[in-house]
Amino acid sequence: MLLRIFRGGMGRRGWMGMLGAVLLMVACDAVTLSAQRVEGTLRDADTQAAISGARLMLLDDAGAVVHSALSGVAGEFVLRAPRRGVYRIRATRLGYREATSGPLDLVTSDVVSVEMRLSTGSVVLEPVTVTARPRYRRLEQNGFYARRAEFGPEGLHEAHFLEQRDIEAKNPFSVQDLFTDLPGVYPQRGGIVMRRGCQPAIVIDGFTTVRAGGQAGGSGRTITTPSSLVGVEVYYGMAIPARYMLDAGGCGVILFWTK
Repeated sequence: MLLRIFRGGMGRRGWMGMLGAVLLMVACDAVTLSAQRVEGTLRDADTQAAISGARLMLLDDAGAVVHSALSGVAGEFVLRAPRRGVYRIRATRLGYREATSGPLDLVTSDVVSVEMRLSTGSVVLEPVTVTARPRYRRLEQNGFYARRAEFGPEGLHEAHFLEQRDIEAKNPFSVQDLFTDLPGVYPQRGGIVMRRGCQPAIVIDGFTTVRAGGQAGGSGRTITTPSSLVGVEVYYGMAIPARYMLDAGGCGVILFWTK
């Protein structure tokens, strides 16, 4: 009924204009999700303890604040840059001396990881250690980073994401070993269950192999070893991409991306 009403009062040009506006909004959202960012932790220069509740500000080359955030309980923070460029971080916290980092290169890298330190004394130690994190092309092509921006730590915080470097750091013996320290996911002999004891859907390279509850998905794809993986995404509860909602069956879904 609504469709008929709109069609009655809008010509072909009007519909084309509305469609163009919608596509423009979608494109803008996609750019926002994949924008450059700085991920880091803030620590006490003397004790190495995490500093929570500090204000972190991302400064452009003119010294203007383009984004700010508070550090979490583990000292973690995420700052987003509106565009590629060279930035600095300024950190402030009551009881500590203010510190500003050296230049951070977000021209050649989409993601930069930093560890910043604040001091209570008169001498400020080197405030930041920078490690560039180039993106994996295969994950970029399959929307991994866009979904991480929406559902991961800087978004809804309702999903887990592992890149190849994260997988290698765990040094897992089996695929189940990847989930031993992820909240809400419980590896069991022969499978994986979610927080309510349900079995999640398993998707390999975009193809559903097992639907929630253990029903076969029909693709016949399998994963033999953790070393064959370049990325893993774990969703549970309501934070599930719409494409996989039906397969998840109200439980959850795990996406595996192979090399």
